[in-house]
Amino acid sequence: MKCYECGGNYVERYDRYEYDDRYVGLIVVEGIQYYSCDMCDDVLFSLEMTEAIEKERDRRISEFIENSPVKDFVSSSEAATMLGVSRQAFHKNRRVKRGFIYQTKLSGTPVYLKQSVVQYKDTGDGRFPLDSVQSRKARELVLSK
Repeated sequence: MKCYECGGNYVERYDRYEYDDRYVGLIVVEGIQYYSCDMCDDVLFSLEMTEAIEKERDRRISEFIENSPVKDFVSSSEAATMLGVSRQAFHKNRRVKRGFIYQTKLSGTPVYLKQSVVQYKDTGDGRFPLDSVQSRKARELVLSK
């Protein structure tokens, strides 16, 4: 298979691959098939590799959210008010459904990370690096309001 970037050839590999996700940090996948260009090192992920990366990414996000104090979360009504939209519009928002605001369930009811809602309002994307000093400082700032 030819590389679209440089015209080189993709070579099948079964090796360790390190993927640096901007939200959860470094993800290391061991012994999974992927394809790498022999000239420019462009990478094509196999379905198995993509699923392994997504599974680890989701696990880390869930772990972060589950370890956050309950006081850091707001209800859907509060999140909708913070964004200046109706609750129905909030729930139908495609970006919210796709995870652009970190959320979990508390007693079966969806709750949203306050810092994520504030960032979504400011930038249109409520995701942030989960392990950075910057995210901890932003969280403290939001919670002090």
